[in-house]
Formats: sequence, C-alpha cells, structure tokens
Amino acid sequence: MPLDENLQNQLQGIIASVSTQVTAASSQVLNSEMSLAFGSFADSLTQSGTVAVAEPSVILSSTLSDAALGSVSVIINSSTAAALAAQMMGAEPAAELDDAQKEAVNSLITQGFTSANSQLPALQAEGLQLSAFELTVLDPANADSLNITAPTGEMTAIKLTLGLATGLSSEITVEISTDLATALASAFEASPATESTATDSSNADRDSSVSGTDFAEIKDSQDPSEVNEGKNLNLLMDIRMGMIVELGRAEMHLKDILKLTKGSIIELDRLSGEPVDLFVNNKLIARGEVVVIDDNFGLRITQLAGTKSPHIEDLGLLTVGE
Repeated sequence: MPLDENLQNQLQGIIASVSTQVTAASSQVLNSEMSLAFGSFADSLTQSGTVAVAEPSVILSSTLSDAALGSVSVIINSSTAAALAAQMMGAEPAAELDDAQKEAVNSLITQGFTSANSQLPALQAEGLQLSAFELTVLDPANADSLNITAPTGEMTAIKLTLGLATGLSSEITVEISTDLATALASAFEASPATESTATDSSNADRDSSVSGTDFAEIKDSQDPSEVNEGKNLNLLMDIRMGMIVELGRAEMHLKDILKLTKGSIIELDRLSGEPVDLFVNNKLIARGEVVVIDDNFGLRITQLAGTKSPHIEDLGLLTVGE
C-alpha cells in the first residue's frame, strides 16, 4: 500500500538523517567513502512472502522490539554484497559469497544501523530497537530460496543508490511497514535533538512565520588589556583530562583480525627501545620510556612535543629535555 504524500515527505527527511549515520559508520569499516542517496518509494518486494528479485541477491532482515511494527529488510544484489565484503576484507570479490563474506556484509549492515540508533535520539525509543540482522541468499534459479516468512503489516519499499569512492554504484532496497513509517515520523517529530537534515524535506512545503528578537548590544565590562591571563588559566587547573601512552600502531585487514586468537602476536610499527608517545585528549604532548614502579608500568618523559606558547611556559612544561 503506497504511503500518503505527507508521510512520504516526512520519511524522506528521516531517511536522510539515518543514511548520514549509516554511511559514516560504514565508511570507517570499509576504509572507503560510502554514500546512500534516496531514489524513490516503490511497491514491496516481500509482501507476499516470496521475494521478487530478478538477479542473485541477499536479504538482511531484522525484527523490531515492538512486534506490531514488523521488520526492516535490506535487499542487495549479490555482486554488490561481494564487492562490499571484499572491500572490508582486503580481498578480490568472489563469484559466490562464502560464509566469511556473508558475515562481513551482515556485520557492515548491523554496525551501520547500530550507529544510527546510537546517534539519533528519535531512534532510541524502546519499540524502535532492532534485533541482529539475519542474512539469506536469494537465487531466482532456485524458487525455494525466494520463500521467506511473510512480513507483518502493509510493506513499502524504499529505493536507495549505494556508492563507494572505488566507483561502485548500485541500487539497494530497504523495506519497512507502514506502521513503522508512521512510528518513525512521530518519533522524529517529537525529538528536538533530531538533526535539521531530518526535517528539511518535510518542511519544504510548510509555511512558517519566524519573527526576530532584538537584543541589547553587549559591551565588554573590562578593558581586554587589563585581563590577567594567569588568573584565568588557574580556573582550568583542576579539570581532569585523559592520558594515553601509545606503544605503537598496526594496520590489519578485517580477514586477519577475524583470525586472531589467544596467543596471536601483532607486530607494531615501532622498534624495540624507541620512545613511546603520550597523548592528552588525543593530542601528542610528549615522548618517553616505559619504566616499572612497584610492579606497575609508568612513563619517564624524555621529550616534550608541545608548542612553545606563553600558556605552556606558565605550566613549566618546557624545562624537560631543553
């Protein structure tokens, strides 16, 4: 059953917000820029319980915590799924998806939707929580493979174009129930923290009246030349900051990470005896050598990496190693 025009407009804005979060998380996993662009609404491919696909594909399905809202299904043709798996695993695309590649694609889709759920407050309502996705291979040459459990409620298909920086471009289909579309629209409308991109489309045809507010001019109450910067800096002295000592780094393909077991050894990019790095809030500030203090590891600073500035000098950080 087609969605009414108003719900379609609202849903397009929601799709934009969810797609932004899904692609951000997926791009990190793929180590390649990924994009999702809305195409159109279409008739369901799964409504009858038989998936209507013309080429080998996979369907990934997840049920909602509120069973009345049905499920979410993502349908991807097999060649695109193989390309995504190969990108994740650092391998060449295979003619057929093996178990490792199926797991990789399932992990990619799950992580993308999990990220969207954590980043968008409107998706955190209990009834909108998704279970783990399950992947099924669809082969038009095998009619039995196209039979699935008929989804609950009236379904609608959302056509999206998936693209990668590697040049891959393919259409994928996401299917949701009309009840879920309505629940999403209500959740996003009630969430003030929803990103503006989620409502741009739904507000396109909506008249609004915005009036300005006049504020009194704000003037400095003190001459800037008379400000005591040392006194201002003292206000920050009791702020807690996280410190990380980094021994080294390594880059690995996903296929190698999946092989790690107890006793596996990972080679780092730093030689034995080289100084280790000290980061404060992800900023490199010093290097030093690892020491042992009463059976605990410690760090003896041998070099500071900070920029020479009056504030740093006030803290006395440039006396070491000079």
